[in-house]
Amino acid sequence: MRHGGRQLPLPAWLLTGERWCVLCSGTGVQAYVSRAVNGTADEGEHDAQALRARGTCGTGRPGADLGRVPGHHRRGRRDHPGADDHRLRHHDRHRHHQPDLQDHRLGGDAGQAFPLYITAVAALLFLALAFFAVGQAGAAKNGARTAADAAALAAAQDYRDQLRTGLLTALAAGADGQDWLAGRGADGARACAAAASYAAANGARRAITCDEGDRPGSFTVAVESAASVGRSVVPGTEHFHAKATATAVVVPRCAAGPAAGQLTCDGRALDVDPRQQRPGTAVKAADLFTVHLAK
Repeated sequence: MRHGGRQLPLPAWLLTGERWCVLCSGTGVQAYVSRAVNGTADEGEHDAQALRARGTCGTGRPGADLGRVPGHHRRGRRDHPGADDHRLRHHDRHRHHQPDLQDHRLGGDAGQAFPLYITAVAALLFLALAFFAVGQAGAAKNGARTAADAAALAAAQDYRDQLRTGLLTALAAGADGQDWLAGRGADGARACAAAASYAAANGARRAITCDEGDRPGSFTVAVESAASVGRSVVPGTEHFHAKATATAVVVPRCAAGPAAGQLTCDGRALDVDPRQQRPGTAVKAADLFTVHLAK
């Protein structure tokens, strides 16, 4: 190396791998030339050490990053290790794997929630089947109630028909027929037999309970459904038969009139003498008595 007509010796650090430091830093070259002119060229080693300590020079081949941003090269060449390469690569690796960890965590949460979903669906299915069983029981109960009402009304209507026949027979014989008008004298057992037939026709067992009340013409009927509720998720429903009870009464509408063969029904006169009636004008049982279910 020549400077001002003088031949300056090359320092040892310039002949080694540190020579690239001199090329990348004009400060190191100027410091060495100044010291060589003054006779202190050996101290140039301290300049190289100082540059290395500050991180402004790096070792290695030409074209290294030398502290620049990784990937910042002309002509698209790949990254080369720099001063902060380890820290940058660690950060990039952590950022690269972070979504994967999140995906694994989400997948794990979904796997843990799957049994809960299965349990919830099974519980809802069981509740639906239980409500279906309750609906079956309700339908069976309604059917039994309908059969009981029909049986009780059948008993009362049969009893009313007997009262009409007995009353007209008594009036034709010249009797006043007061017992028949009061609802007494008909056959209660015959009325209950009619009730059993109607109960069976409406889906109940023929074996029913039919009792006459203290009031004449009053019948209480208890029935049981012929079919069971059926199998369900509730144990024992296949052996359950709905039961219901109903009461029907016969209520007289007429009282004895001022003359023989005449009645007063709901405030109006009614001629019930069979000898005085024209064809097609016969007195009906509904004209003499009403039948209704007791509350």
